[in-house]
Amino acid sequence: VQAAKNDPRLETSHVRLVIRFLHLLCEGHNEKLQNFLRHQPSSSRAVDMISGIANYVDAVTPYINPRIVGEVTTAMSALSEFVQNPCRPNQRVLVDTRLCACANEILDMKNDQDPPEHAHGNTDAEGGADHGTLKQTVARQSAKEARAAYQGAINELKAATATTLLSLLECVDQPYIPERMLASLDSNRLIDNMNGLLKLYNPWLLLKLRDQHEAGEIQLNVSKHMDGPFDV
Repeated sequence: VQAAKNDPRLETSHVRLVIRFLHLLCEGHNEKLQNFLRHQPSSSRAVDMISGIANYVDAVTPYINPRIVGEVTTAMSALSEFVQNPCRPNQRVLVDTRLCACANEILDMKNDQDPPEHAHGNTDAEGGADHGTLKQTVARQSAKEARAAYQGAINELKAATATTLLSLLECVDQPYIPERMLASLDSNRLIDNMNGLLKLYNPWLLLKLRDQHEAGEIQLNVSKHMDGPFDV
């Protein structure tokens, strides 16, 4: 609810700290704690915290904004750690949630979109015309910086989302998990985003792949509707 309303009280929320704490419990592929977060055998009321965090991502994904994007990135990174090793039961639990559907929405976010207007602050010129132009200039610069920061945060979220999807496929030897993922994921969208992230963070590798692709040494799966995937 706070995310939907862009409520300033969200800044005092401990959600990010709690998720980060759970993440650190499983650091180093601690399989015992990975399983414990899903099921506490000695408790009369076991709590599935793995599904709980996936449900949190599902709840806030439609309302991602500058206040909440960091929390979603933290949650995605934690989910990756919960399944890496791999922890097969946690992988199966996550593919039975709406996590892959949320990944579609996140990967569909435009990198060049502006943050919500209310995140830019008050841009009204107050106090007369003498310093109104200066206030507008400062407001435009502030908006530009906020837009750049938000775009960077969205790219980090997309990278964390891609890592989570890869973690779900770690050492998979049965068709159930990939079948469940393919039922929710848009493969073309996923490929486009992987190309986009590679172009942003490692353009020289993209050039190398282009040369190998054109020389026939490797065959890359590039969406046909993508415009100039190798333009760096």
